[in-house]
Amino acid sequence: MEDVEEEIAEVLRSSRPDAPGGLDMEDVEEEDCNSLWSLWWEFERSTKSWKELSDEVASQAPACAMVHFSERLLQALRTEEAADQDATLKVLLEFSDAPRLLSPIASSPSSSSSSSSANASPSAAAEGVLKTLEVASDMCKGISSSLKSADQRGIEKAHKSLAERAAAAFPESGAIALVLWGVESQASPSSSSTAVPSVRKTSLNSATGAAFAALQASSNGTLDPALFEATLRALEDEKGVEAVVTAALSSSLALGGEAPFKEARRLGRAVADKLWDLPKRRAALLAALLESELRCRNLQTLGIGVQKKQRLLREDFEALLACLADDDEAREAWWLRYMRYVDQVSKERGGALSGLPTVMDLHWRAMRSVADQASYQEKAQELLQQHASI
Repeated sequence: MEDVEEEIAEVLRSSRPDAPGGLDMEDVEEEDCNSLWSLWWEFERSTKSWKELSDEVASQAPACAMVHFSERLLQALRTEEAADQDATLKVLLEFSDAPRLLSPIASSPSSSSSSSSANASPSAAAEGVLKTLEVASDMCKGISSSLKSADQRGIEKAHKSLAERAAAAFPESGAIALVLWGVESQASPSSSSTAVPSVRKTSLNSATGAAFAALQASSNGTLDPALFEATLRALEDEKGVEAVVTAALSSSLALGGEAPFKEARRLGRAVADKLWDLPKRRAALLAALLESELRCRNLQTLGIGVQKKQRLLREDFEALLACLADDDEAREAWWLRYMRYVDQVSKERGGALSGLPTVMDLHWRAMRSVADQASYQEKAQELLQQHASI
């Protein structure tokens, strides 16, 4: 029996893309890459600790698998008994310190520059793990969470450290520039302008080509909507939309500060209305704007009150869901994001939603909206159970 298990383990090890003796990343899509690595660590989990698996992933895995592993650790934090959470959280925090997160080698396919290949962005691993840490921090705020305030401080410290190191390693990443600005804004909420100079050089390097022409339309950082729209229409497909939007927001912030940043978000929504003839492009733009706003976690530093912030995000969620096609797989993910956002607001404000729909309202709407009911129900069940404990 042991021989059979060892043979299976060897097959799984040799099937992992970019691992020593494994498959070449050139011909492997991101979803397949994640599946192959996941099969390996789930099998090995019966005999190895998260720490042992983490060390191997951190030293060998490509970017998409590194991000996927951080999400698996986050899932373990949600489902494990409180006695096991401390050890798992420690592994996640140590994983966020892995040097390869800041290495372009960890984020690029072996010999392909195609944007459809896994890990096309040099900063993909760092950006993905930053998102995981943000979700982990939010978990600590939940009433039903067994994670403590000390855990949240540790997560936020790791998040800040990775954001600073990633900004230095990937000055071209507007997404990381925005994260760093958000971290510094939270550290000095009374004066968000103190965060602008520290990301100025980083975010100015984030836009190139046609996108840079749009972002530089005026000297004070105000976005020119006509040039912004033309840039989006000139893209070959929807894959470049997120990069253009992130560059637009981070550059507007760096060039002009708070006012141009707020105006760029407003103009972005207006441009989305004009892309009615390109529904997929419009959906990608709305998704990118919403993603950027959700990652600017302390919008009050921009002079936006809590109720107005909630109203704007509600409108953005509703607009995005309305323009996604019925068979678009992203519908399920965004319904769940909407529900998690409302759940978080409810927990933070003692049940007060200030005009937001309830989690159950969203759940029933999602049930009528998503194509794969079984998949949605499975993913929504845990969130609904946690929400019921408030």
